[in-house]
Amino acid sequence: MTLLILTLCIVSSGFAGNIYKKLATTSRSVAASLTMPAIWFLMLAVLFGVLSTATREQPTLASLPIGLLGGAGMAVAASILIESMKKVSLSISIIIMNLNFIIPVLLSALFLHVPAKPLQLAGMLLSISVIVLLNATPSAAAAGEKPKKTAILLPLLACIANGLVNFCITVNGATGAPPMFFFAVVYGSGALGCLAVGLITHKAIGARGFPIDRTSMRAALPYAALLGVCNGVCFYTERLLADGRMNPAALFTTVTCASIALSLIVGFLFQGDKLTKKSVISMVFCVLAILCQHSGIA
Repeated sequence: MTLLILTLCIVSSGFAGNIYKKLATTSRSVAASLTMPAIWFLMLAVLFGVLSTATREQPTLASLPIGLLGGAGMAVAASILIESMKKVSLSISIIIMNLNFIIPVLLSALFLHVPAKPLQLAGMLLSISVIVLLNATPSAAAAGEKPKKTAILLPLLACIANGLVNFCITVNGATGAPPMFFFAVVYGSGALGCLAVGLITHKAIGARGFPIDRTSMRAALPYAALLGVCNGVCFYTERLLADGRMNPAALFTTVTCASIALSLIVGFLFQGDKLTKKSVISMVFCVLAILCQHSGIA
């Protein structure tokens, strides 16, 4: 059962990035990027709210603070991803963004007293090596160009926000609080936050109407729906895995490495990507990093 849940988590995580890229093409302003996540956040808030009622969960006030923090992190991360994907990011920005899995592992060790075992730490180092190896290019650095501060700041904020969301999911799993109610709070507060900030930004620049015009809305809806499916499945399966099935080091390192491996395989088989020495080494590192996490699986 754990393997099936983990597979769903990896597949949904691996495909989400491509959908974000498609969604970014429909955003015509910063305000639109800030508002767009509210579309699938609202869908998921209603879904988890209905499921919470149907399963007769007993909501607890203790779930609210961590749910609100998770909602804020999710809103920040999604908005930044949409806006940043309008332009080609520097390799250093991609590296920073992909390293978000380290944050929940460190926070779990500090606050939940769930340290990673030495072999798991070795796996984490291997996964970090994969991310750096895949994204380190001689482009800007070799030319002597300094990366813009915004190119580093935006992915860094998204990295921290994603890491906080994953930590909140881990806390919810560790405390055994009702999962459906937790996600209803996460997505509901995230939707309200995106709508509020998007509208304020839209009005601040002197624009009228809603931040997303009708044409963009029609184009964005299919991708938002797909992203809602991937997003909901990914985070909910993470919550199930965090509920005693896998420790944070095993969970987030495995999902990160397996998602990278999946994207490499899909690129080679269906997108015409060449099988390079770098990609082969990365695949080997991914497999080794995942094997190192075996001790963290219940």
